Amino acid sequence: MMTAEQITQGLTTLPAAPWVTLSGGEPMLQIDEELVDTLQESGFKVAVETNGTIGIPRQMTVDYLTVSPKVSWDNLCIRKADCLKLLWPHPNWEINPTNYEDFQADSFYLQPIED
Repeated sequence: MMTAEQITQGLTTLPAAPWVTLSGGEPMLQIDEELVDTLQESGFKVAVETNGTIGIPRQMTVDYLTVSPKVSWDNLCIRKADCLKLLWPHPNWEINPTNYEDFQADSFYLQPIED
């Protein structure tokens, strides 16, 4: 497994990009405060897209948080983010925009799912 320093060094060899987005699978199973801190100390802004089932540790400060739930409202650990993104129409009938009206976010997006 790569260290936070190795990941950051690899990113600095790419054309300049101010943002790094950590997503895929459930990123909170893979990332930690060391990675986020190392990226930010190297000048990157860090965005995380999570399904919201694992809370973000209080000491971890990300620059932009998107929650894209795959579970019902009752099973979310994160209920406040910069962005709520719902896939729609979702195969899980509980993933319905009306069920997330109490979610606190600056932006709300519906991403269409096509057959």
